[in-house]
Amino acid sequence: MECSGCSVVSDSLQYYLTDSWEKITIYDNKIIAASAVPINNGGSYKVHLLVRAGKLYTNDAGTDVPEKQMNDYIDIGIFGAAGRDSAGRSQSNLLYIKKYKLTAGEHAFDVIVNGKPISVGIDPYEILIDTNPDDNTVNVAMP
Repeated sequence: MECSGCSVVSDSLQYYLTDSWEKITIYDNKIIAASAVPINNGGSYKVHLLVRAGKLYTNDAGTDVPEKQMNDYIDIGIFGAAGRDSAGRSQSNLLYIKKYKLTAGEHAFDVIVNGKPISVGIDPYEILIDTNPDDNTVNVAMP
């Protein structure tokens, strides 16, 4: 199948259309570690994250082949304690989310958030097809 709109997409996002429409693409993303320390009398926290990003293409023989030239935008999210809306439904408490352009391998981040972080995730809303989505989100370790 050929992507009819691919010619009008910026070069920085061309990979996404190719991966979505022309290839079988699977990610292998993982949060390796997440910790936080309070700053400014406890109202803000410095969150340290160690993540691993990876991408695989499934070839015609059904074999997963690692993509060594990965350079993809992937969300990193930090969440506080969940609350309840007026109807009593659980509501997430997003403290931070940003798309980072990640290459294959490990990456470390330090982020300042307002509010106590409870969990962190790489592709936290599971937009990408991942080999093991259960390791994309972890609880934050506090001293």
